[in-house]
Amino acid sequence: MEQLEELGKGYVTLHADILPGYEFERAVIHHDRPDSSEYVIRSQESRFNCRERGIAAETAAEFSGQRLAGRICIANEAYLRYMGELEISRIDLPSDPRVNVIGQVAEKDRKYLPYIRDGLGFYLCPADGQ
Repeated sequence: MEQLEELGKGYVTLHADILPGYEFERAVIHHDRPDSSEYVIRSQESRFNCRERGIAAETAAEFSGQRLAGRICIANEAYLRYMGELEISRIDLPSDPRVNVIGQVAEKDRKYLPYIRDGLGFYLCPADGQ
């Protein structure tokens, strides 16, 4: 019932594990950009959230840079003007040194990824047990 209420408000909740230091991405309802991609969900708000903070290139050992479906990524300083853009992979993609893998959408919520399109919102909340 809660999920239907959220959908009526224009967003869905995605449970996700996010690495320490990137929890600030939980503080906002993100919206997929109007020019939706078949490969990733791209947050309209995220680059503005990161304007003041630099995002250095790093690879988390537990994710090994792989951008598997459901992985949450953020563009680092090597991506220049896109630095800070949050993405969620819809499909498995190759690793990219310009993108830090910072988390994973819970398996139970990955079924929603194909439907987050054209401005629909999503909110990242802690995965069960966090």
